[in-house]
Amino acid sequence: IRAMACCERFALTHADMLVSNLPDYQQYVREQGIRRPVLYVPNGVAQDAQPEKPEKPEKPGPASSPWPGVPPQAFVVGYAGTLGHANALEHLIEAVRHLGETANIHAVLVGDGKNVVALREQARDLPQVHFIPPVPKDEVPQILAGFDAAFIGLPKRKVFSYGVSPNKLFDYMKSGTAVIFAIETEVNAVQAAGCGVTVPPEDPAAIAEAIRSLAAMPVEARQVMGQRGREFVRREHDYALLSQRFIQQIKKTIQEQA
Repeated sequence: IRAMACCERFALTHADMLVSNLPDYQQYVREQGIRRPVLYVPNGVAQDAQPEKPEKPEKPGPASSPWPGVPPQAFVVGYAGTLGHANALEHLIEAVRHLGETANIHAVLVGDGKNVVALREQARDLPQVHFIPPVPKDEVPQILAGFDAAFIGLPKRKVFSYGVSPNKLFDYMKSGTAVIFAIETEVNAVQAAGCGVTVPPEDPAAIAEAIRSLAAMPVEARQVMGQRGREFVRREHDYALLSQRFIQQIKKTIQEQA
């Protein structure tokens, strides 16, 4: 850690400009007593011909469904990505436990990772929690279209106070799915877009209440949320747009330093 801190310090003090996908990274740099231009370039999405999210995602029978054991009319809160310690999925599982079997709410976790064995063990008495193996990247939009809500969480860490820019968040938003955002940060894209519900991290009761509130909403209301997310990433996180902004920021910084 000390060696990496020295490398970081050297890089920060010798660079002509710094680039980060954390919105408030400049604040972090200033806290180190360093004065260097900082460019913020968030993660984004490619604007391809992904279809609009269907009004009522069809959940086919168990023989052909990617989610065996999920009733067709269940409310599905999903996660797609790495099943690691950093993703705080144990709190989503505990939220499902809070809700109970009678709620007809199921959690679908798509992916793999170092924490999958522990998560499976945690959920072994919860038939409402389902683990699906990883799928190819080009199949992810189809998976996300089947979620009624998508979960993203992170542990409580000081570094997240400088903002977050997880790729899966923008994939969720692009899919038109309402998002449950369980991250403590000052810069919140879900809140800015109005495309979901924000709850405190590591709080299963709050996550359960967010799931319950979304499940109780009319489908049309969740569709409006999802559409706001799609419009937000189209407006703020398209790769072509981000690259143009990046070039403009570099040119401006060079002119200011000249």
